Amino acid sequence: MRFVRDINANETVKAGGWEISLQSGLVSNGVEENLELGSQLAKIFYILLKNANKRVAKEELIHSIWEKDLVTEETLIRIIADLRKVLQQHFNHPLEIIAVPGIGYRLLLKNSQSKKVFWRIVFNYILCFLISLIILILVMEMIS
Repeated sequence: MRFVRDINANETVKAGGWEISLQSGLVSNGVEENLELGSQLAKIFYILLKNANKRVAKEELIHSIWEKDLVTEETLIRIIADLRKVLQQHFNHPLEIIAVPGIGYRLLLKNSQSKKVFWRIVFNYILCFLISLIILILVMEMIS
């Protein structure tokens, strides 16, 4: 069985200012010094970054990294914890890896979240302005 998100060893993935070269294991956020990850951590980060802000199933991660080896969910949990720890120690990073209960993991890039929040705030201000304008027009009509 082939997964949609299979690993391409020669590919470099970029998203939200982050970059990972799977061949070298080098991670960069474009600001701080590069970090070299071990093979398993690099593969996990590669898959999560390639699918940033999307859910990635545990089974998909396990299959993509260990292929035919028998690996437990506990191993994946430990590797994800190691990846979080290494990234937090090395980078003042704008991302987080969250567990999606019963499904898998999601790499959240805060840059994209910030843009969504920004546009939500802009929308709310415009909406408040329009409501105020409608109220003002109704009041003006009642007075005249």
